[in-house]
Amino acid sequence: MLNASQELPSVVSHEVLRIARDAGRPVHSVSPGDTLTSDLQFSSLMIARLVIELQERTELDPFMEGYSMADISTLGDLVAAYLATASRTKAA
Repeated sequence: MLNASQELPSVVSHEVLRIARDAGRPVHSVSPGDTLTSDLQFSSLMIARLVIELQERTELDPFMEGYSMADISTLGDLVAAYLATASRTKAA
């Protein structure tokens, strides 16, 4: 498993950029305040792919821990959900 606090933010950012580029979005960088749907123009299919890719890379699933997409608006929200899940998983 990843060293959550150090690696998760960059893993999430990398996957967001990769999926955006694969979809032909002109995204060159991302920041915690970027919204997935407005700023980054992610469709629901792109978000689903992102969640699957992150689950595979991190072995974490915040959506099984009680988070929903309604809780996630920005890239920072997504990172925070993964960090909280990693913290809970480590404590268990």
